[in-house]
Amino acid sequence: MSGFDCLVVGRGIVGLAHALAAAQAGLRVAVIDRETRSIGA
Repeated sequence: MSGFDCLVVGRGIVGLAHALAAAQAGLRVAVIDRETRSIGA
């Protein structure tokens, strides 16, 4: 993956919070997860 400043692995509450903070700081963010749909919390 090119073109991103930050890669977040996992889209749980903590991963998404970090992704949001990075995006609000002006970084280009990608979030990846092992599941194709939301599972769990």
